Amino acid sequence: MEDEVIEYVLLKLGCTKASSVYKFLFVSAKLVIKNPFSIHKLMREVYDVVREQCGLINTRSVSSAICKQVENICNTDKHLIFNDLYKTNMFNLNSKITSGQLIGLIAEYYNLELYTTDSKFYDYLALRNANKKTLNQKLKKPAQRN
Repeated sequence: MEDEVIEYVLLKLGCTKASSVYKFLFVSAKLVIKNPFSIHKLMREVYDVVREQCGLINTRSVSSAICKQVENICNTDKHLIFNDLYKTNMFNLNSKITSGQLIGLIAEYYNLELYTTDSKFYDYLALRNANKKTLNQKLKKPAQRN
């Protein structure tokens, strides 16, 4: 369920699964879910592991890519989805969010099990599973000859 929750939040934030920064944020959130205190040492603990898992040479490239994505999220007001996810007014249009806050909020959304009260999450899961089933059926179907 952890992967689905992270994926759901990242997609709501406008991240595309094909981008490398999606993977950076995904892995970062997973690490912080497992060890919430690692959020205080993003560069040394979290981004270093992300760099290793993604086969990069420089930790700064992870940090830079995530910072640019966070800036894009703020510029398009996508950070306001946390108001809906947490059912409280955390941010407004003039608010900015940091990389650490973003990753921490994704991890807390999972750790606090807030997704269990989010009907849109279950709609997303149903759609995701239906699409997987359809895709699997198409892959299993033998090609027809003319």
